[in-house]
Amino acid sequence: MYDRVLAQEGENIFSIPPSVQDEVVREEADELRFRFFGREMDDEDGHSLPEVDAQKVCNLIDALGGLFRLILLSDRSERRVYSIAFSDEPSANLRTALKRAVSLGFLHESSIGKKGSRTGGRTKLYVLTRRLAPHWTLDPTGFAGYLFLSARKLEPALTDPDGFLRKFDLDKLGGDGSVEQLELF
Repeated sequence: MYDRVLAQEGENIFSIPPSVQDEVVREEADELRFRFFGREMDDEDGHSLPEVDAQKVCNLIDALGGLFRLILLSDRSERRVYSIAFSDEPSANLRTALKRAVSLGFLHESSIGKKGSRTGGRTKLYVLTRRLAPHWTLDPTGFAGYLFLSARKLEPALTDPDGFLRKFDLDKLGGDGSVEQLELF
């Protein structure tokens, strides 16, 4: 950022304009998102990730980013959502994609208490990295809600993120329901 302003204005720099900050942050988010797209990538262990698995990770991240953007633009009372938790157990296919997304730094894995569960306990929470937020024009600051959804409903996003988002948008889930307890579809 400093270098850009220095090139534009010369030596006496007292501040970095918001437009330059926005431009650089968006470029960094896009670079992170597209770094591996369309070619094989390596996970943190150095194992090669086949292109089909890389595509599933990209589709998953696109679906989640798009989902969070749809929620932000909806009429919901809590629209700043960056994370998901599952109300059921993800399939092996979805678990693998989530694990790869975590190892590549696209998602962060945590846990939360199960809401409304008779058995109690905890469930995994997957949080979109704040570095990717500008790619979908999301505001990554502060605490945000999380979305409980059925893992089986997210499964189609691995192969068709646009179809998943169309289905979500058609269901008009923008009411005043609690984000933490919302079921997708």
